[in-house]
Amino acid sequence: MGIYSNVTHCIHRPIVLYRYRIYVSMTFFLRQQSVFMTSVDMSSYMEIRRMCLSLLTRSGHTCRAQRVWNQAITHISHDHAHVQHMVCQALDMCAPIVSYRRVRVAGTSLQVPKLLTSHQARAQGLRWILEAAHRRHGYEYGMCLGDEFLDAARGQGWAVQQRYEMHRIAEANRAYTRYQWWTL
Repeated sequence: MGIYSNVTHCIHRPIVLYRYRIYVSMTFFLRQQSVFMTSVDMSSYMEIRRMCLSLLTRSGHTCRAQRVWNQAITHISHDHAHVQHMVCQALDMCAPIVSYRRVRVAGTSLQVPKLLTSHQARAQGLRWILEAAHRRHGYEYGMCLGDEFLDAARGQGWAVQQRYEMHRIAEANRAYTRYQWWTL
């Protein structure tokens, strides 16, 4: 079990890839074991940091993005000693496994589920965390980002709700996986 010994597993059916179809069972778990990162190593943390800084940078102001990141990490370090572990765990809790795309077939718009690569899932989870931090009001953005990372690591917050919502929609529309080739 390792680092994630307190995580409960209740996978009913795994994701199965067939030739042109994806059968997905989204009743996986309330708390998910790390899908994309098996251990918290420095390279995965640095990759998350690089992605976050590139998403935070606006109009070439990298020093502002760095300041926001440092505020968030400082805020997390006040509550937890293992900052890298908390950041990686938060991103694992927010990263979706499947997504859906709108496809127009025979005059109707269908939502076709598709699997995401680990890089796409991390990027989407990080975008949701940053958007959730932006939605918080009342204090500095770096503090909001740190709070959102802490909430996501606990399995709470807007970003985790978005993940569950996306999985719910993909589960409901799994009958349309036969149109997946349409999304290419």
